[in-house]
Amino acid sequence: MAQVKPRPLIVCGMGRSGTRMCANILTNSALVELQGELGGPAGTRLLAWLETARIQRGEGASAATYEQARQAFRIGASGKPAERSDAVWFGHKTPRHERHFRRYEIIFDDPDNRPTYVYCIRNPFDVWRSYQAMPWNKFSTVDEFLK
Repeated sequence: MAQVKPRPLIVCGMGRSGTRMCANILTNSALVELQGELGGPAGTRLLAWLETARIQRGEGASAATYEQARQAFRIGASGKPAERSDAVWFGHKTPRHERHFRRYEIIFDDPDNRPTYVYCIRNPFDVWRSYQAMPWNKFSTVDEFLK
């Protein structure tokens, strides 16, 4: 039986929109190796590094790049890394990483093994109410938050 190449799976969306719940549900499957949150400046730097490494490798290096990304997601995400050798999906979850879609498309450029995105959407007014309860919230009004 042929070995299935693990496919990238990225769970993203606005913060407080349900990315953690979605990732937890997906992780219940033995076929999914989904790491914890990969976010903030460290996540941005990691994706920039993976993008640069992919570009420097040139043509025909997608298998090595995919494995490098899988290992980087294991190391870079918060919490204990998941390691499922038989997984057919690998990736991470993070709020607000849709700004990096271009990077994901460069890193994962195999036309037969494109990344899959699960984008969590929640009513922004409900998200605002959730943000108000967080001590790290920097928005003072709903209008400022929605901008």
